[in-house]
Amino acid sequence: MLTLLEASFLYVGPGAALTLVFDRAINLDGFVPSAITVQDPSGTGWAYVGTGVVDTPNAQTVVVEMGQTGSAEGTLDVLTATAATGIVAVDDGASWGGVTELGLPYP
Repeated sequence: MLTLLEASFLYVGPGAALTLVFDRAINLDGFVPSAITVQDPSGTGWAYVGTGVVDTPNAQTVVVEMGQTGSAEGTLDVLTATAATGIVAVDDGASWGGVTELGLPYP
């Protein structure tokens, strides 16, 4: 199982970025950024969806470009990612199962 170790969201105006750090090297060949969403009610007040890769600073980390989709829902900053993200481990191909309403920043 591929495990998420850290997640952080940063509004960098006019866009935003989500950094995901995993427990081992990842493969992004099948990456589907739109399977990732962020609700940011306490910061920008907006909801975001992944639109692409901004950077891969190391083998375990991806910085996802996030595009604004509308007003944020709820009162907590959260990340939701479906199992369809296409993020997999390099060593054994284990896929990331995603998360549902994971509080940001994480941990």
